[in-house]
Amino acid sequence: MTKRVQIVRHTPADASAFTGLEGELSIELDNERLRLHDGFLAVGHVIVNEVDVDAKDDVVVAAIATHAADTSTHGVAVVAGVTETQTLTNKTLTAPVINGAISGDAFLDDDAMTADSATKAASQQSIKAHVATAEAAAIAASQPLDAMLTALAALGTAADKLLYLTGVDTPAELTFPANSQSFVSAANYAAMRTAIGLVIGTDVQAEIVTTRGDIIRGDSSGDPERLALGAVGNAVISDGSDAAYGTYVPFSTIKGLTLSKLAADTLGISAGAARDATDVRTMTLASFTKNVSSAWVVGTGNGSLDTGSYTASTLYAVWLIVRSDTGVVDVLTSISFSTPTMPTNYNFKRLIGFFVTDSAPDILAFTQVGDYFRFTGDVVTDVTDASMIADTFETAALSVPPNCLAHIYAAMTSAGDTAADGDIAVRTAGAADAGGPTESVSHAKFNAINVGGTGGSATVLVDGSSQVDYAVSEDNNISTANIRTLGCLMLTRSNPI
Repeated sequence: MTKRVQIVRHTPADASAFTGLEGELSIELDNERLRLHDGFLAVGHVIVNEVDVDAKDDVVVAAIATHAADTSTHGVAVVAGVTETQTLTNKTLTAPVINGAISGDAFLDDDAMTADSATKAASQQSIKAHVATAEAAAIAASQPLDAMLTALAALGTAADKLLYLTGVDTPAELTFPANSQSFVSAANYAAMRTAIGLVIGTDVQAEIVTTRGDIIRGDSSGDPERLALGAVGNAVISDGSDAAYGTYVPFSTIKGLTLSKLAADTLGISAGAARDATDVRTMTLASFTKNVSSAWVVGTGNGSLDTGSYTASTLYAVWLIVRSDTGVVDVLTSISFSTPTMPTNYNFKRLIGFFVTDSAPDILAFTQVGDYFRFTGDVVTDVTDASMIADTFETAALSVPPNCLAHIYAAMTSAGDTAADGDIAVRTAGAADAGGPTESVSHAKFNAINVGGTGGSATVLVDGSSQVDYAVSEDNNISTANIRTLGCLMLTRSNPI
């Protein structure tokens, strides 16, 4: 059998006065409220229905609105409203979803991004515009694609390498040694020299300090050196291997170097200069003396003889000599007028004069002016020939150097002094006189009529052996020839042959 349960029902007025049993339910008919009773409390406990909920909601919303607008307590709104315009301060929004547009002074639309704020946000449009501007500027400033850049990118770089070009847009690498790196990175020139171990004055020429007029020349090692300005009138003179300031002397000139007799066996040589016989080197000599009777020793006052013994009635050549390795100049005497015996290491020479010894032997007194030498002591008699054949030339050597102009006095005498006509002729040895001495134009001729002899002075060229030819002519065919040497003009002194 089906059972049905009915719940006590009341009007609102009755329900408020009804005290139900513990656990008993009742219903308020008008409001459809369900009440639960506890046996003590009138009305019981109302169980809220939909109507009560809706009413409560309206009350809550109204209260929120009232509090949202109420600033009396804290000075700011207490509750955030739904539709009200409010300023939220110190509010944390956790995972908010913001719909619609954003605006306000904390939200910037700044395309140039000139603002610099840590508390304001930029719009999407301004960020995009700024990035586009920066990108365009970067592209404009960037290096465009280039063949050289492509080639560089293809190189496998490594430490201690250096780039260089082997052609157009063709780079390559080479090893960059540590010492080269030190040189390139050196702070100054001194550090550069240290990096490569370069010492000035040892590895390279040190600075040469010069004054006005100086000349830079190479030394014996080929390194540059200073050649100081020479004295007034000096010139730079080369000897074929070096150059120096000195007295310029033309090859055909001897400056000074005049000879004189100082004592029986002492020869004086004045200061002067001359070129050597090959015109390679200038030799300069200070005032000098030499002992002609003893063997050569370097230096003034010492011996001068190249070889052999000092002899009487002998013609001696005087030579100016020099050794090119030291530049020492000295004087040598020899019987040779072409090839004297040179001291060790002396390799240049020049014939500067001569002297003759007498029977003592002493130097025969003489005087010299330029290239002319004049005997001032006893005149040298070189020819006394009493066996002459008329019109026949004989040959004799004179006491003068080879190839000079001899200054002579020639005479002839006739035995018995009966010659009606006579003469003496002296010519260069080997000269041709087809017509004989009486018609010759290449000789000195002296003539006298109806006297016992004839003679006079003249100059005649001697040959390379200092020789001349002489002849006499007279009717009686008995005569004597005499030739005395007074001096000579020494042509080979200024003009070596």
